[in-house]
Amino acid sequence: MAAPCFLIGGAVIAIPFLLNSVLSRSRGPARTIRIPISKERVVIIGASSGIGSELARIYAQRNAHVVVVARRLQLLEDLVQELSSVAGSIHAVQGDITSPEDVRRITIESLKALQGGVDTLIICAGIISVLPFEELAGIDSAKNETASVNPGSDLDFSHLMPTNPQAALEASVRIMNVNYHAPLNLTTHFLPALTRTSTAGNIIVVSSMAGKLGAPTRSIYCASKHAAQGFFDALGMEVERTGVHVGIISPGTVETDLRQSAVDLPKTGADGLEPKKVAGTKKGAMTAKACAEGITDGDMSANPLSAKLTKLLSSSLDDPKLRTSLTALSEFYSVNAVNARHNLRGDIERRATNVNYEFLQELEKVNVQFLELEAEMNSMNSLCQEMQDRLNLANDKTVTLLEQTDALREQSKICQVRQTILEAFLDRFTLSESEITILCSTAMEVTPVFFDALEHLENIHADCNALLITEHQRAGLEIMDSMTNYRNISYEKLYRWMQSECRTMSRPDGMMEVREVTKKAIQALKQNDQHFRAILEELVHVRRNAVLRAFIEALTRGGPGGTPRPIELHAHDPLRYIGDMLAWLHQTVASEREFLESLLNSEKRNRDRGQAEIKLPKASPLRLIENDISDAEILDSLLDKNLEGTSRPLKSRVEQVLVSQANAITAFKISNLIKFYSSTIEKAIGSEASLSKTLHEISDSSMQVFYEAIGKQSADLLRRPDAPGADLGPTLSVKETVSQLKEIMKSFDTSFVQADEGNQDFAPILGAIIDPLFQMCEIAVANQSAFNRAIFMMNCLHYVQSALVYPFTTHKVEDLEKQIQGYVEIVVDEQHMVLLKQSGIAPLIQAMETKDDKTPLSQVPNMDGTSIITVLSRLDHFLGSVNLDLTAWLSKIVSSRLAKNISTQNVKMFVDAYRRLCNAIEDPKNKYEFPATILVRTADEVEMLLVED
Repeated sequence: MAAPCFLIGGAVIAIPFLLNSVLSRSRGPARTIRIPISKERVVIIGASSGIGSELARIYAQRNAHVVVVARRLQLLEDLVQELSSVAGSIHAVQGDITSPEDVRRITIESLKALQGGVDTLIICAGIISVLPFEELAGIDSAKNETASVNPGSDLDFSHLMPTNPQAALEASVRIMNVNYHAPLNLTTHFLPALTRTSTAGNIIVVSSMAGKLGAPTRSIYCASKHAAQGFFDALGMEVERTGVHVGIISPGTVETDLRQSAVDLPKTGADGLEPKKVAGTKKGAMTAKACAEGITDGDMSANPLSAKLTKLLSSSLDDPKLRTSLTALSEFYSVNAVNARHNLRGDIERRATNVNYEFLQELEKVNVQFLELEAEMNSMNSLCQEMQDRLNLANDKTVTLLEQTDALREQSKICQVRQTILEAFLDRFTLSESEITILCSTAMEVTPVFFDALEHLENIHADCNALLITEHQRAGLEIMDSMTNYRNISYEKLYRWMQSECRTMSRPDGMMEVREVTKKAIQALKQNDQHFRAILEELVHVRRNAVLRAFIEALTRGGPGGTPRPIELHAHDPLRYIGDMLAWLHQTVASEREFLESLLNSEKRNRDRGQAEIKLPKASPLRLIENDISDAEILDSLLDKNLEGTSRPLKSRVEQVLVSQANAITAFKISNLIKFYSSTIEKAIGSEASLSKTLHEISDSSMQVFYEAIGKQSADLLRRPDAPGADLGPTLSVKETVSQLKEIMKSFDTSFVQADEGNQDFAPILGAIIDPLFQMCEIAVANQSAFNRAIFMMNCLHYVQSALVYPFTTHKVEDLEKQIQGYVEIVVDEQHMVLLKQSGIAPLIQAMETKDDKTPLSQVPNMDGTSIITVLSRLDHFLGSVNLDLTAWLSKIVSSRLAKNISTQNVKMFVDAYRRLCNAIEDPKNKYEFPATILVRTADEVEMLLVED
């Protein structure tokens, strides 16, 4: 029997297959924990025929509980009838496993049949393809000669296109759905039950050798089986921790009707019923029963040929050694003949003998060459030995000279080291003549070279501490005394020079350019507390006078050449006058800070008042003060003192403006303006600065003036309240006050105050303005009726409320809304009583509500049926005119929303009262005869008429 051959790496390898009963397993069907067969719950997919039906028979004969699933219901029912007498229990579930809905139903019905659990899921369903891929897709692979075509002409490539590509695609989709997607979906649905309801869950997938090897006419089928093989291999690793075992069975040819159900099975003949011969063979195929027994017994691995085949198939074809061996083997034969296969071992041995003989011949040539090389090496060795003897003789003669040379070389090294140490000591612990002259001579200007020399001096002074802890203490003390003397002279010179520099810093605008040498001088003087403090005092004196002089000139003389004009020219305009002064101060604060930052050579800080400490040299023996004052503190202190002189003229001028100011709006705007500049300037100079405190004081003064003006205005309103007009709308005083309030709110809205802070800050202002206004309104309508008082107060409250449109007035808007609703209730109650009287049912309602519980309503005076009919006979006339009356009464309410709300409440209250009357008349306890004849209108009809109108 011919064995199938596979071409690997150019070599033809003959692999004998025993086709009658070989099963290859990548994951065996056996599981580590066994469940008694009689208690095992098994679901078999594809059980209507073939391996599936044989598995059902085996499990049934072992008294297991079985659910069989397939598309063909009749075959399932026959199988159930056959096995019902021997199985523990057996149920049939019909369904299409490619349908997601059927898979869900199959899962539910199977679990229901097995009483909520499952131990083993066996998937046997599958379909196959039998045509070569080229034939299925209509691909003509014949190499036909084609006529030459002009490249510029229209080309027709239809002869190069497949004639039936859709058939190949459809066959692939169907096969993948059944062989891969359906098992995946079934596993998805049954896996939770296998995990949770079984102590040893088991998934057995009946695959094929096509899942491991390709075969002609099986391209699409092999692809689906490879996909299933890969998925279940990986799934077995994933679910192993849960106790669920996944087994994949890959049999060879099995006698089933699978190939006769091929999706691409070709038909011939006019009736299309005669199939062509299907590719493949059943020669040597195992029976479905034998395959099923092998699956259930789990002993297929006992077959030695199967084990050998499994080992061979599991070998990696990517092994470089195997590929090299196969490549060499492919050179032995050009054809795969029987004699060649039989004589393979002898040919390999003869080839190995020939190769070894050739190797020995070549090795003999190499041996001769090595002998020649050995003779040459011996000759070279003799010459080298002769040269070594001559060198030894020369060394013996010159040994004394070499010893003297080495001694002199060592002495030279010692002298060089001493010279280097001496030079380093002098460089580190002494000043040069030029450095002494630069530091001590008053005739020489302070330049950057001065600071280099001063830094050298400081380093020497600090390094002397190292000498004091060694045996050279005397040298250290003498050097330190000398350096201290030079140091004092240097700092005195630097202090005198810096004094003269400070006198040049008197420009009023503070925008002088600070020289780099001046910055270095300031940094150097920080090492000497006494001189540094004196320089700062000198600087403060100069800059304070300069800033004050500049402020006075800006107020009285203006800028150079009269531009900008003097600030006091605008004294008649309080807002501009105060705003210009504060703007000038704000600009001066910024320029003065920039000047001081440049002078102190400190990094510019964020305006959040971040602190950064000055890093003084480690070598410095002195500090500014004991606790290391920070650069930021020095700058803030200087800035505060430099601007201190502007506080008095600013405060006196603002107070003069406020004294002459009687307008509340202007006073409030001034207060807002001062608060804005106060917060801005405070961020730059700090809250403890003299100028910051002054700004807070004048801000408080301006608010005090504002409240005094508001208080005076409120007192005038209360003394002479405006009487409301006939329309009960807001009076002129209310409108003027609200207009003033709008101006104040508009000004406050531009003050950069957050909404939450605004609610708190603006609440006292609203109270000071609005509360007296409403007191005046209440006094003005004290003699009016309750109805008119309520409408007038509603109109005034609504008018004020509509003006409060800013976020910081939300709390007051809510308070006003509560007051408005209180007056709405008064108007509703008043109108309700009027409506009851006009409709005539007021006495009826009163009698109904005041009678005792024991007396029937019909026996109450004037409540008999005739009296009620007489009263209700006028109801239609009332209903026809009531809405007009309501409109007339509510026409004085300014807000249409409030008017509509009141009207709606009146209608509802009237309908409720009439409904109570109707219910009382219809109540048998009140003993009215024929109540339907008494009631002219039902409550629903009355409600409909009022609502429609």
